[in-house]
Amino acid sequence: MSPGRFSWRNADFTRDQQTEVLVHFEPREGGTQVTVVHRGWTGIPADHSVRHGLANIEFLRMMGLCWGEQLSSLRGRAHKPR
Repeated sequence: MSPGRFSWRNADFTRDQQTEVLVHFEPREGGTQVTVVHRGWTGIPADHSVRHGLANIEFLRMMGLCWGEQLSSLRGRAHKPR
């Protein structure tokens, strides 16, 4: 299945600053594997406030943890009985 994609902009990005999020869904036994790729950070300056003063590797690790928390939350909601 081809990935869905959308652009993401922080509130204080300039008009020419944006990143892209790709979301891929793959059927697996017992559920669906969701893969998120958030790219385009090379176009955002290292001293931008969105990076919280973190070096590139620490910032990318933080973003990965953020996406992990979001997806875990969605998984929990998807498994709740209606």
